[in-house]
Amino acid sequence: MKFKPKIFFLVIFLILLFSKSSYPANFSDITSTNLPAISDFSLGAVAVDADKDGDFDIFVANNGQDRLLLNNSSGVFSDAYLPQDNDYSTGAAVGDVNGDGYDDIFVANFSVQNRMLINDGTGNFQDKANIWLPSDTSPSTSGAFGDIDGDGDLDLVVANSSSSKSDAIRILINDNKTKFVDETSTRLPVSNSAYTQKVILSDFDRDGDLDILAINSLGISNKLLINDGTGHFTEDTTGIIPTDSDSSNSAAIADIDIDGKIDYIFIANDGGQQNKLYIYNTSTSKFEDKTSTNLPADTDNSFDAAFGDLDGDGDLDIVIANGKDSGQANKVYINGDTGIFTSADASFFPQGTDFSTAVLIRNFDGISGNEIFIANAFNQQNKLYSAGEIPPAITLSSFTAEAKGKGVILRWETASELDNVGFNVLRAESEDGEYVKINEKIIRTKGNATKGAVYKFKDKNVQPGKTYWYKLEDIDRDGVSTLHGPVSVEVSYKKKGK
Repeated sequence: MKFKPKIFFLVIFLILLFSKSSYPANFSDITSTNLPAISDFSLGAVAVDADKDGDFDIFVANNGQDRLLLNNSSGVFSDAYLPQDNDYSTGAAVGDVNGDGYDDIFVANFSVQNRMLINDGTGNFQDKANIWLPSDTSPSTSGAFGDIDGDGDLDLVVANSSSSKSDAIRILINDNKTKFVDETSTRLPVSNSAYTQKVILSDFDRDGDLDILAINSLGISNKLLINDGTGHFTEDTTGIIPTDSDSSNSAAIADIDIDGKIDYIFIANDGGQQNKLYIYNTSTSKFEDKTSTNLPADTDNSFDAAFGDLDGDGDLDIVIANGKDSGQANKVYINGDTGIFTSADASFFPQGTDFSTAVLIRNFDGISGNEIFIANAFNQQNKLYSAGEIPPAITLSSFTAEAKGKGVILRWETASELDNVGFNVLRAESEDGEYVKINEKIIRTKGNATKGAVYKFKDKNVQPGKTYWYKLEDIDRDGVSTLHGPVSVEVSYKKKGK
């Protein structure tokens, strides 16, 4: 459909539901209605879109048969088929290893062959470890996918809880999306890690490539392995992360301002040791230990942690999975918007006394708000918690497009802004065409929870006689985007000499 007037003006009065608004209630246990009644010995969990329907499913790594919990897009899960196994599975990682557009799953097994579950495109998985993985019976605990050598495919780093420093971290390079080849000896010639429980790939030194954070237990300090840009690693000696002698089980990282750079590292420690919080200092280019000033004192046995906004104020809080033989309550730490965390009131989140080993924070129901999935060991039921439907967080009052001179002026106005980081402007040449971002940098927000703002952006790259369609992309603090529009305008200025 083509619009002939120069100006197509659309005023949108929409109240948009986002995952970070003020919650009407505390979290409640919705396990009995939303999870299958299965009691496993669960040791890890990852979110995966197994059937590519746009929602989050859950893969659970168990001591025994692993589970794939399929989401019906409303946050209700069912137990789906997986290849039969009786492995001691401790963790998993998700990535499209063969480039077919579907999520595959690496499963870390303790002292038996790891597995590679390849998605056939319908959400059915087959174990192709004999094709994709080297033969290995190390005590694997976790894995992480990432393009460490910059060739465009996903490589794999595997953590092993091994006393041997040469075996604690394995670097597997993707060979043209056909198999993984162990190149540890040449890419990580020296490693001081041992009893490694988790590996995280991210750009910790902010030079544009993926480094490795190795989380080690039994008093072996955590290590940061620096990528030279080609997928070869050396241990950091400059103190980018603090030195410790804790027994660590896991870690979580957070990009608080959605600029692609890690700002927070949370370390989950075992043995009654204080958990740690490291915050990046741009002046020193290092992560500084802010535990004593920014975290509550604790002596828990923590096995995992995750960042996510739980109280709807637009910043990232922390959920900690705790456990020991006699049971230990999980914890929620609320961010005071300055990186200083306090313990949530006991009524905010059902703490329980399960032996919890993993935590996921996601918007599973696709409506509003984050839910919390907790994996539990010792044949205890895994749990799912929700704060229910939340009230509106952001009001967009108007979004317009106007042809003016040799360009198009986009204007929009918000009535309130609570959790958004900024906007992108997307353009297409037909209503159903491909929308491409046309702003070079994100357009930062100016409003707040009680006051909106007015924005303007000029598209200078337009041609006369064409109709353009625009959408406004709003990005929240978790990097989740929502599209508004489209609006359309016909450009009709005359070129010189015509």
